[in-house]
Amino acid sequence: MRFSPLSPIRDAVTRKETTRRLIKYNCPPHKVLLALFDALRYFILLNFYLLNFKAPEDGTILARVSESELMCCTHSQTSRDTYRINLDKKQILPAGLGGKLRELLFQYYPACLMDYLAVPVASSCPESKTVFTTTTVGLGRLRLPTELILIVFDKIDDPQDAVFLGLAHDALLPIGWNRIKALIMAASPIGSWAGDRIVCIGDYAESDDLPMLTLSERQELSTKKHNNLYQYASNEFTVAGDPVKWAPDAKLVARLSSHEQMMLRRIVDYPQDSQWVLCNLTKGQYITGEAIEDLFGEPPSLGPEHFTTFGFGHVLLAHICWSSDPTTGINCYRALSYGDWAGDEFEITTMQEMKSCEGEEPWEDVSDSFLEEINDLWEQEYGMDWREQI
Repeated sequence: MRFSPLSPIRDAVTRKETTRRLIKYNCPPHKVLLALFDALRYFILLNFYLLNFKAPEDGTILARVSESELMCCTHSQTSRDTYRINLDKKQILPAGLGGKLRELLFQYYPACLMDYLAVPVASSCPESKTVFTTTTVGLGRLRLPTELILIVFDKIDDPQDAVFLGLAHDALLPIGWNRIKALIMAASPIGSWAGDRIVCIGDYAESDDLPMLTLSERQELSTKKHNNLYQYASNEFTVAGDPVKWAPDAKLVARLSSHEQMMLRRIVDYPQDSQWVLCNLTKGQYITGEAIEDLFGEPPSLGPEHFTTFGFGHVLLAHICWSSDPTTGINCYRALSYGDWAGDEFEITTMQEMKSCEGEEPWEDVSDSFLEEINDLWEQEYGMDWREQI
């Protein structure tokens, strides 16, 4: 193998950074100790090398370094393969949406995460401006006890039938709303991962280094042949369906009144007049779409579906990775392979919906710190003018 003058420097810096990350993220003491001795050994070799190295006559070391070696020094070591998986549903994303982290993060692929996390229907029933009550008084001769109307909705299995029944009268929609919402969610993979634990797992993730798993999940993993979450997901998890949003029959929609069509849009369309947020339901933190737009230099968008080139998915992917091998091929001040959000529950919804389900502790806006890191990552990858290149 041909010797590169950058090899000792690259090796020593890599070991030092690995040790620092292991300490920062409270990894097991034995791993920190081994990494510390490894780094010390390489720094001793580096010191010996620098004392004895004779520079080329032209005064430059880089004259002896190939372009591929420079890339290797810049990106440390070869990154590992990853899968983005749903631990609760035991699903992985469709083929083509996995791979090495560096190949994924700086492309459009993370945008698909938005489709699986953005709730496709409002959490609360859209209010009609024509009525101010949820009672059945306005039904006239068809007035029935609310309990009977709920039974009717519960007997419906088709989301279109349930939606059209709700649209038949403004008093019916709020009564059957929970059933309508459940049927729409079940009929569409869009938003199907909302509220679930998500992690981008690396193929080098060790079975004893998976804090996002429950005790029963660890026990189940220990019974598998490879005892490796990446392999387990690859072999036994199902592939999530394509994120196609449910929509009623266009011919039937055309027969609805203007008021009914307006209410239908409020049921099935993403709200266009609200700020969208990526919520970490586990930690009570969120990132606003407005902050992403400011970073990207774009005017305000009309909904999460507009975050395609750069958006929630990219921010999320940078924080949900997990692997026992810290090498990712990406320069970052922290270990991307020890994501602080790995295995947490997520949802993309509106600011209004998020605040409506606030618990005892207030939500924490982490947009500034998270997006500052994203900006640094993109600057290292593309340069200061990265916005013009993507």
